[in-house]
Amino acid sequence: MLFGAPNRADLAACVPAWPLRALRVRVHRNHGFEAVSSATRAYAAWNGLDFEWLIGGYDDSLSFDVASDADIEIVWLDTTRLQGLAEVGIVDWLIGRLRTLRSQTVRPILVLAWPLSDSDRTRLDEAMIPDTHVAAVSTLAAALGERWIDARAAALSGTRLGNHACLMIARELACFDLPIASLSRVLFEEHRFAYLKLLGEALANAELDVDRRFVWTAVTQDMLTRHDVTLDEVEGLIDIVRRTTEAEVTCVLKEEPDGSVRVSLRSLGDVDVRAIAADNGGGGHRHAAGFESTLGIPSVVANIRGAL
Repeated sequence: MLFGAPNRADLAACVPAWPLRALRVRVHRNHGFEAVSSATRAYAAWNGLDFEWLIGGYDDSLSFDVASDADIEIVWLDTTRLQGLAEVGIVDWLIGRLRTLRSQTVRPILVLAWPLSDSDRTRLDEAMIPDTHVAAVSTLAAALGERWIDARAAALSGTRLGNHACLMIARELACFDLPIASLSRVLFEEHRFAYLKLLGEALANAELDVDRRFVWTAVTQDMLTRHDVTLDEVEGLIDIVRRTTEAEVTCVLKEEPDGSVRVSLRSLGDVDVRAIAADNGGGGHRHAAGFESTLGIPSVVANIRGAL
């Protein structure tokens, strides 16, 4: 459902049965964003997140209101509204505004701007504004073709982008465009000492299959009980284990109270972990996927090894 041809009714019916980590997302924008934000809930939950949106008013000048706290800053721009900046150049102006925002916050910045050519996107990247990430929105536009724009909906949604475009952006934003390394610092840097003790045990128990370039570890109910830690607290464990230099595929297995196992998979790209998850009734993306199983942890690991 999530990664096929989604519709808003199906997305609204998706209710996660697992704990989520809250993420406060502030949006600086010059056109409507609500058609995107309203479609992100199910995708964010797939990624273990629960977005709290702080959406500012329309502002072509990007004056930036950062009075309240946020975990990530999103800049949402329709660059056709900025043609009056031709003397300065839209990219040079945007670099200046992003540097201003960078001076006002230490949080990650994600730029979602369209239209923006590949060369302009490269210039933004080459400006080397710390912890600022420019999404490849033009790639999504090319994939949708004529369905990207729906001028008729602009009066209602505040954006020229059509419903298909907003749904695609919601999926990519919540699942793949977020700067995970930076957000891991925001979300998972601070932990109770009890969690650090459990982390030490989980890392000590980790196993590396050198031939398959596969590393895995597990968190059992016994470990959670002994360390007085919740499943919610170990959501970021995979972002630590995946740093293993020798591994292409990373797996963290978490035992639920009913004995079932929730499996998270990550890949550097050579291995499509989505296919492994799909074979086990799950889903996801080539680089990040997951599934649930009623098999024991050794059996699940053996099945994953067999698929690699």
